[in-house]
Amino acid sequence: RDGAHRDRPDPADGLRQLPIPRQVDLYQALFAVLQSDSQFGLGFTEWSSGIEGYEFGQFTNYSPQPYNIYLYTDRPIYRPGQPVYFRGVARLQNDVTYTQPDFSSIPINIYDANGEVIQQQTLNVTPYGTFSGQFDVADDGALGFYRIEAVLPTSNEQNSYYNPSIGFNVAEYRLPEFQVNLTPQATDVVQGETITVTLDSRYFFGGVVSNATVEWNAIANPYFFQWDGPGYYDFQDINYDGGPGEFRGSGAGPLASGTGTTDAEGKLTIELPAALEDATQSLTYTIEAVVTDESDQVVAGRAEVIVHKGLIYIGAVPAEYVGQAGQESVIDLIATDWQSRTVANQAIEVEVVERRWSSVQEQDELGRTTWTWDVEDIPVTTGSATTDANGQATFTFTPPLPGIYKTTIRTRDSRGNAIVASTTLWVSGSEYVAWRQQNSNRIDLIADKR
Repeated sequence: RDGAHRDRPDPADGLRQLPIPRQVDLYQALFAVLQSDSQFGLGFTEWSSGIEGYEFGQFTNYSPQPYNIYLYTDRPIYRPGQPVYFRGVARLQNDVTYTQPDFSSIPINIYDANGEVIQQQTLNVTPYGTFSGQFDVADDGALGFYRIEAVLPTSNEQNSYYNPSIGFNVAEYRLPEFQVNLTPQATDVVQGETITVTLDSRYFFGGVVSNATVEWNAIANPYFFQWDGPGYYDFQDINYDGGPGEFRGSGAGPLASGTGTTDAEGKLTIELPAALEDATQSLTYTIEAVVTDESDQVVAGRAEVIVHKGLIYIGAVPAEYVGQAGQESVIDLIATDWQSRTVANQAIEVEVVERRWSSVQEQDELGRTTWTWDVEDIPVTTGSATTDANGQATFTFTPPLPGIYKTTIRTRDSRGNAIVASTTLWVSGSEYVAWRQQNSNRIDLIADKR
């Protein structure tokens, strides 16, 4: 946009202020161009990737609205020819203060599945700030997603998308006539065992769904053990300095599938091995089965089973997350079963390494300058510990240099299953530390003095 500029008190600082007209939409992109015989520069308001508020866990709203309306319908889905009853609650909003609205009526637009306005209403607003209405779906109405929109007094063509709305579906649906329940023989198993799930399919009037076709699938997702006792411990083997991908774990994805037929009692038994193979942590198996009865109606059910790496878990945590080079650091250890009951006399092997990162900038195939990196695990020390009567132990070591230190702990349960966990310690000191550089495009902080 065009605008006159004015000099700051000290033009030598290279800054200018450009007044612009009031923006109705603060999300509209703005450009600033500098061009002279010897210089060229370009500024763009969308160059904020990596430094947006949400990326720091902060909520931002650059266009706060004076009104807040909550809409709801009596059901989420309707058939053609059925009435839709809806209601709304309106409030005037000033930051975190809500009061009665300053309008006595509100226009309503109703959109069909094609996005066309098929009905408009104006509803009275009660002294309590509420309003309600009814919309009858046409007998030959289009199937799909419909939307009810409340038009705010501040709406115009430029900011109509701030109008609150509620959606619902119109479908020629058929109510289910039977239900499918999946019941695992055990909700928790250890790797190497067999998962057994019983499918039970029954009509709502009480009869069994016998001789019905069944299709089932099993998928796996990472499972994170939740310690219910005091304190916090790391129970997974994760490189916390390795980026978000470390938290996805391994072993997730499709596991198995099969088909079958319900017996005379409407049941079917599904079995599959609880094999973790190369998975780096415990997994949650989700078994879903789809049953098709003689009238071709399809109903699904699902169950979940946790497959543990071992009969116990071991955890570790630094007594202080930031240590000092040349000074002792303490790692607290714990052993527990699945129910967070501590395990005494559990032998734990300990290994400490320094994770030293090397980062370089390279050009990718698109010509962009990006960081690439590699990490070297440098052995520091090893040792062992045995949990006391409370299932706890400690391990002490002295980090020689500042940097990132990973403590990995290992043990085996009574069946010989290997169990691994790790925790990370950041160590400060006077020497330079090569932290891993990331392509997050965030602001670099440069100190004016060393």
